[in-house]
Amino acid sequence: MASRRRLNTSGRFLDHRRAVSWQRRVVVLSALMLSLPLFAACTTPPAPSPTSAATRTSNATSAAAEPGELHCADAYTRQPSESDAVSFTTAGVGFALLSKAGFDPIPATEGGLTLPPDAPQYFSKSPLHLKSGVAWAEITAVQGDITFAWVPAGVWTGSPGWSLAPYLAATARFESCGGSYTGFLGGVLTPKSRECVTLDIRSNLRPEGERVRVPIGRDACT
Repeated sequence: MASRRRLNTSGRFLDHRRAVSWQRRVVVLSALMLSLPLFAACTTPPAPSPTSAATRTSNATSAAAEPGELHCADAYTRQPSESDAVSFTTAGVGFALLSKAGFDPIPATEGGLTLPPDAPQYFSKSPLHLKSGVAWAEITAVQGDITFAWVPAGVWTGSPGWSLAPYLAATARFESCGGSYTGFLGGVLTPKSRECVTLDIRSNLRPEGERVRVPIGRDACT
């Protein structure tokens, strides 16, 4: 009887130790499960922030550029000079040679320009300038037949043999160099040597737009 009691007592003692050990395992496993989400949250790297528009570089000189869209990298000057006798519109856009009196355009082939066969064949050279304070400007013709042909400065002053074809557009958009004075090279094409064209010019200074008459050919708007 004494030996049986010792055996029962020993057995109950072992059962008690096993129960305690199992309870400890359950507590430890539960603590680990609760800590896993916190550990994952601390070790997961943050998602990269999207690239801002300010850090993008202009690709206007590449084949993938939008026709008629020029940026600061495409400008030929960021400072006005005495030779740039430009009068600015209310929107802050000035044409170096498209004055109120007008100038006679030249046949594009005589100027050494390469054009597609269906393009207008008269070219009026006119660098375009944005005065200080203009961040962007857009130009569209609302009356008259005209095609815009402003070109990145690196192309205009680069090696000969390039074509105007990738840069011809019905609407032109310009972005300045941080709101400072900015100038672009190029001009406009027309099918006739004499025509009065009305342009709609918009900018951050005048987003509602303004109408400006431009003579192609001397006194074409009189």
